[in-house]
Amino acid sequence: MSATLPPPMLSNVCHTMHIKTASSYVINLGIDCPNITWEVRHMTAAKSDFALLCFLLPKCNGGEGEQDSFKNLWYLLMTLVN
Repeated sequence: MSATLPPPMLSNVCHTMHIKTASSYVINLGIDCPNITWEVRHMTAAKSDFALLCFLLPKCNGGEGEQDSFKNLWYLLMTLVN
């Protein structure tokens, strides 16, 4: 499901997806993921203003992020979907 879901959210996802926890096996290896970092940026427009989201795209795709930072692209896509 997700390597970073805290237990309350994991419970909510299981409930929503009709996963019976009594008959399922969940491995919790913790949420200490050194490859995931938090960043807060104040934006002056709505998230539909794609120019303000260039910091999430890798430079090889015309953005301002790290060269190999496809995790940022994944975050951008998931943010826009939700």
